[in-house]
Amino acid sequence: MGKSGSTWRLILDQTPRSGAANMAIDEVLASGVAQGQELPTLRLYGWMPPCVSIGRFQPVGDIRVEALQRAGVDLVRRITGGRALLHKEEVTYAVLMPKDHAIAQQGILESYRQLSAGLLATLQLLSLEADMLQPSRQSRMPLSAACMEVPSPYEILVSGRKLIGSAQCRRADYVLQHGSLPLTGHAGELLSFLQLNEESRERLQSHLHGGTTTVVRELSAAGSNTKTMNWQVAAEAMVQGFACGLELEWEEDTYRPDEMEAAARLIRERYANEEWTRLK
Repeated sequence: MGKSGSTWRLILDQTPRSGAANMAIDEVLASGVAQGQELPTLRLYGWMPPCVSIGRFQPVGDIRVEALQRAGVDLVRRITGGRALLHKEEVTYAVLMPKDHAIAQQGILESYRQLSAGLLATLQLLSLEADMLQPSRQSRMPLSAACMEVPSPYEILVSGRKLIGSAQCRRADYVLQHGSLPLTGHAGELLSFLQLNEESRERLQSHLHGGTTTVVRELSAAGSNTKTMNWQVAAEAMVQGFACGLELEWEEDTYRPDEMEAAARLIRERYANEEWTRLK
């Protein structure tokens, strides 16, 4: 038996999906896990078109919605907390566990730490040296609309810059944690979609440039070949990383028809619904 419960369901979703579809599928899978119908699950996925996701309680007024529309970028409200993120060229992971799972029972910070072992192992497989931000090192900068501005405890840093951010949602019967591994681009791209005055924009631009990074940026800095880096390579490293870091075995799977039907309902009723997106 592995320290995290041995065998988990693995869904490697190679079809990039809209923000509404991605969030709906995560919630449907969480419900199946909570009801004991499925094993604890790791889902890996991408986004098409690019999407800005905002935290569960973040005001939509933080976002320049018209700018998103002009750029062809989606907007979706996550079920998890945190602030705005721009999802483009990245591998997003979702971990879904019943509330009584050994990791979930450890509490929020300790569960973050344990799951981060899988993320650290992923980056080692990608030839990147990384570490976890310890709680005592957490920045005390004022909260802004940008999720990547300030790393949280046990998030993943490379060369002192934030690479992987995560957020967790706890309900009565399940825990959902998801996060993003950016392959290319820059966190500063988000700023054109945020409601900011010029002073705040310049401060954030400077901070994000020095305080965040991507896989390709770090590989390039190390003199490594980046031509072969793509979603599939990074996702396969994450599959191996979680298996190694959490001592798991996988039951590879695809979505069931009833799961996709439930996700379609959630898309209509929640994640593509203006009332949900524009919650105050």
